[in-house]
Amino acid sequence: MWNISFDLKLEKFIFPKPDDIRPEYFPLNKLLATSDFINQCKVFESQPEKSQYYEKAESLLSSIKDS
Repeated sequence: MWNISFDLKLEKFIFPKPDDIRPEYFPLNKLLATSDFINQCKVFESQPEKSQYYEKAESLLSSIKDS
């Protein structure tokens, strides 16, 4: 399907290439189910910016679900 992600560093929507996988690229399809969201956030654990990534991912989720 559509490969749309939100770049948590740049705070913008992107269309990454299939082989361009980065921790800061949050796939929008991971916002649909709670377990998918949690599993995607686990990718942040080894990142120095993990607290920022968690905060921005939660903000993204809130903006989508509260719309």
